[in-house]
Amino acid sequence: MSATRAAGPVERGGDPSDHLHNDDLLMGAAAQAAARAEFPAVFHVLHDPELLAAFRPVDERAMAHKRQSHRAGMIAVLFVVLALFGASSESLWHELPADVQAIIAIASALLGLAAVAVAAFGVMYGSRKAAWLHERLFTERLRQLHFQSFIWRLPEISASCAGHGAQAVETYVAQRRVWLAGFLARHRGHLDAMLTSLLDPNARADVWLHPVNPAQRPAVPHDLPQSVFEAYRACRLEAQLGYANYMLREGSGPLHGTGVRQQNHAINLVWTLAFGLLVLLHLGVAIGHGVHYLQHGGAGTDSWSMLESPWPHVLVVWLAVLALGARVMGDGLGLGRDIGRYEEYRATVQELLTRFQAAAGNDARLEVMIEMERTAFEEMRSFLRAHAEASFVF
Repeated sequence: MSATRAAGPVERGGDPSDHLHNDDLLMGAAAQAAARAEFPAVFHVLHDPELLAAFRPVDERAMAHKRQSHRAGMIAVLFVVLALFGASSESLWHELPADVQAIIAIASALLGLAAVAVAAFGVMYGSRKAAWLHERLFTERLRQLHFQSFIWRLPEISASCAGHGAQAVETYVAQRRVWLAGFLARHRGHLDAMLTSLLDPNARADVWLHPVNPAQRPAVPHDLPQSVFEAYRACRLEAQLGYANYMLREGSGPLHGTGVRQQNHAINLVWTLAFGLLVLLHLGVAIGHGVHYLQHGGAGTDSWSMLESPWPHVLVVWLAVLALGARVMGDGLGLGRDIGRYEEYRATVQELLTRFQAAAGNDARLEVMIEMERTAFEEMRSFLRAHAEASFVF
């Protein structure tokens, strides 16, 4: 949900693989410098310090909660897998000294208890999940408030750009403070009711955060600078396309730092390997016993003594537990669901960007912008609905 934009040369100062988050809102100094250089006439429209002051702490809190829940979910699954490994391998260590057996048994039990504790206090569910959804709703609606002004506040934007006078800019900034204050008054303390309404497919979805006359399309002032549309293209359309591409990337690194596809590939690889080895082990046991029986007619021999040891049976359980753990991890992260959502969103935004670039006039561009804001709103609803329906959030 956090919008990102593929940064240009001006925005990057180091590793070209760096990715700037929330630079569509000019959160960082590098993004601000790039926007000031590229769109000087409308920089005061793009840069909203008051909105950032409301956005930043809530966004940071939401991201911290998600990171904590993600780590806790992975650790809880790992602890459960290790606990089951220990508990299911009793036949391997039952002849060890009694104190060693006690240590293994106690360690397995403690790992199981630790998994429960980590999941209970770290994974988001219930009221903690609801609070996180409220944070995500608040930040995304703030983002929408900002970019919807490029549609419904064009007269005010045009007036602020006339002659680039300081007084005109100050007038626009004062008006924008009023819009933000109204937004905060409507949303703070009411997010629970708003979330309930947004999640109800039968409820009326109010996309627009600025005053709207449904019977009229906003008029484009004749003296509106073209850089307004170019800024919207760069900071909204291209930013959202970059966001979807970033989430679907095939990068490498720690599991929590990769795209959803890479995470899904890694988890599917673990599941496939565990399941494949499980099948091969069963085949090996079946073939081994069959050959042994045909050759010796059931007579005792040491040729297949390995099959009579506890190892094949323990390995079967371990591989089954590993495959199950991988599946639980994938379901907890909701990767299949997210991949489909991001792919659909990317395709839609790519089509809108193509139409915007090919538009013959400002009215056609404005139509694309209206569709983009509706698309962003519906993507937000899809995101919130998916996580609200989940039992917990990794």
